[in-house]
Amino acid sequence: MSNIPPQQNLSNYPRANELDVERLENLVNGYLGLNRPFLINFLMLIGLNVLIRGTNLVNSEIAALGIVVVIPVVLFFLARPEVMKVGRGLGWSDATMTGYTILIALLFWLCFGGIGFMVVQGKAMNGIKGFGFQGGLFSTNKKALRAFVETMKAGSTNPGSVPPMSL
Repeated sequence: MSNIPPQQNLSNYPRANELDVERLENLVNGYLGLNRPFLINFLMLIGLNVLIRGTNLVNSEIAALGIVVVIPVVLFFLARPEVMKVGRGLGWSDATMTGYTILIALLFWLCFGGIGFMVVQGKAMNGIKGFGFQGGLFSTNKKALRAFVETMKAGSTNPGSVPPMSL
């Protein structure tokens, strides 16, 4: 009994460690960063539509090349860094990150690519909520997320034990 040292001014609750804060930052940055590739995809599709209708290129090779090759490849490379941030925050493997990026690239035409982006952003938001954030996929803003990250960095919240997210 006398071999047990007394505890020295330690509170009995878990604190956010650097790994948790880094995961949260990756999730928030990836979540917010996916907005730019979505907007660029939207503008590329609108531009292609205007080009096709304005120049009467309905059956043209240029339109087919743009739809089948250019837009998915550009979108893949635009979305890849942001999906990787989300993946690092959720503990995904490289293959899973690549799979979600391909999902976004191949679904570029469905609702202007919104379906693929919503899948990844929804998973990111679920991961962010695991840290205690109150909000949802459509009910949060950039300032609230950044403030939450800063609060976590300062260590003024109790994140608890954050289990690794699964697919």
